[in-house]
Amino acid sequence: MFLVLTNLVLVLLFLITSSPCFAQQTGNGSVVALFAFGDSILDTGNNNNLLSGSKCNYPPYGKDFPGGRATGRWGNGRVFSEVLAEAVGVKTFLPPYLDPALPTGELPTGVCFASGGSGLDTATSSATQSIPMREQLRYFQDYIGKLKGLVGEEKANSILANSLALISAGNNDMGIGRLASGRAVIGVDGYADLLMTFATDFVTCAGPNPFDGASVYNTKLAGTMQALNSKLSGADIVYLDVYTPLLRISQNPLSYGN
Repeated sequence: MFLVLTNLVLVLLFLITSSPCFAQQTGNGSVVALFAFGDSILDTGNNNNLLSGSKCNYPPYGKDFPGGRATGRWGNGRVFSEVLAEAVGVKTFLPPYLDPALPTGELPTGVCFASGGSGLDTATSSATQSIPMREQLRYFQDYIGKLKGLVGEEKANSILANSLALISAGNNDMGIGRLASGRAVIGVDGYADLLMTFATDFVTCAGPNPFDGASVYNTKLAGTMQALNSKLSGADIVYLDVYTPLLRISQNPLSYGN
């Protein structure tokens, strides 16, 4: 059995309407589209055409994907963004926005902007040759323009107002960016505080073992997101702790099967 596990430090799920950088209309309660931002946990193939070593469009990746194809997804089959998209009844596969063959018919139900190797710190993306999260937001703005051209402004606003945004970020920052940027000198706690600033900016707009920093980062993140929920009118931000169960599996794998 071929299994890819990655340490997940942050997953955020929030309504598009919670952010002033996104749509401001009030939704009707139904989810009609999903957007994914961040790193390899959610990336469905945006790195395929980059001049980067951060790619996975080759075997054995994709061995459980329909047709056994390696599509640029960082795993055997579908990734978490697609599992969630199907769970909320939107779609089974979430296409990468940078796919040159992306059908326009996919735009109204959402796309993926995530890039494997990316992080909240731009230094992380520089080190991994991935798409910085700020650049992912710029692609999102480009997407909005295309969506309005396709379905009209009123319909596009309705879609955005009833959409979900999924964000995964932080693991590459702690494991790569903190050292590559030279910011290791401020310590794990100081760097985690810096990442909280980056995370807050992103959401409101839209050496040592890296695992040592994960618990510090997660604790700060949970508090920061709780504060944002209170601060942002109409916000519905959910913090998902996927790190802890994955850590338990890695520490005691036999308890979870072969």
